[in-house]
Amino acid sequence: MAETHIIDPLSHESDNLDLSIGSVDDNEFSQPDYPELQDLAQSLIDVGNEFGFGGEFDAGSQVAMAPISLDLADLLTDESGALVLTGDSPIELHATQNVVEKGVVQDHLQVGGEDVNGFSFMVFDHGPTLYFPSGLDIAVSVGDPVI
Repeated sequence: MAETHIIDPLSHESDNLDLSIGSVDDNEFSQPDYPELQDLAQSLIDVGNEFGFGGEFDAGSQVAMAPISLDLADLLTDESGALVLTGDSPIELHATQNVVEKGVVQDHLQVGGEDVNGFSFMVFDHGPTLYFPSGLDIAVSVGDPVI
């Protein structure tokens, strides 16, 4: 059995040790001296792949996007009073009217030429019907108009 030598990382004992696994000059590389670590690293990569990470990290998906603030009175609707919002940034929507109905579009429906089947919707009291992708976060605040 090989002798185990534990190095304290704070002691600088390892400063003079050659921990490389290959030679850059002659392009000859050997297997690592610690196959257990290689197996562990591969198993961690495999677990990541199992959960859809694929060995790549998209930092943009980890950063929370700032919400976009909109006022319902500023949004233009079509002649039927419908409006389609798309995108992936969360939305803070200020309205002077209450939401009277919410749901998900079940029937094949076109609004302004856009298929909104499966979209979520909100109907405002005496106002427009707002359609948006079901995954889009929309927070509605109801109150007096902002001046």
